[in-house]
Amino acid sequence: MKKNISNNDEITSKINRNTKTIILDNLKFILGLIFIILLVNGIIRIDAHYITNFSIVSGEQTLTEITQLFLVLITIYSFIKLSFEKKELKQASVLIGCFFVVVFIRELDFLFDLVYHGFWVVPALLVTFSALYYAFKDWRKGLNQMADILEIRAMKVVIIGTILLLFYSRLIGMGSLWKDIMAVNYVYRVKIIIEEGTELLCYFLITFGAILVRKELKKQK
Repeated sequence: MKKNISNNDEITSKINRNTKTIILDNLKFILGLIFIILLVNGIIRIDAHYITNFSIVSGEQTLTEITQLFLVLITIYSFIKLSFEKKELKQASVLIGCFFVVVFIRELDFLFDLVYHGFWVVPALLVTFSALYYAFKDWRKGLNQMADILEIRAMKVVIIGTILLLFYSRLIGMGSLWKDIMAVNYVYRVKIIIEEGTELLCYFLITFGAILVRKELKKQK
């Protein structure tokens, strides 16, 4: 009896392989987030330092905006590539990828405005309806696939980043808010840097999550 107890104590006193994996994975995740925060801070500082007329320069000409576009492209690639790597998740992967294609189109609205103001809505709607038709032509299969992807923990990072992008970054970037905060000291440059910096952080979170989702799903057989 005493021997069994001592054996059990010996087993519980050892750090098993699963424990090491969990701790290391979480440490990598934390370090990844810290790295993202440092990157965002660095990019904003570069724009603020070298683009002295940040307040009047079109956002599309800044390193912040260029980085945002690059991150959206990586996110799109991650999910579209996943649709080829995991055929059983093709419909849902394409739908998510196309959602970010629409986000990319919206970020390029300044180019579509060369046709006419607000023209970006046309290609965005075409992509949206095409993706919805493809994903839900067999809607039960599409929903099951979406559930399988949403089950991956890293999708929570993608979702959080997307919600912050669509709602919080818009609210924090409202001119009326900053006019109330700074009153007579209102400076548009401060407002736009905070808004674009918040969006950049959101895009980094989304891309980080998308890469982790693809990595996790590729491990599954």
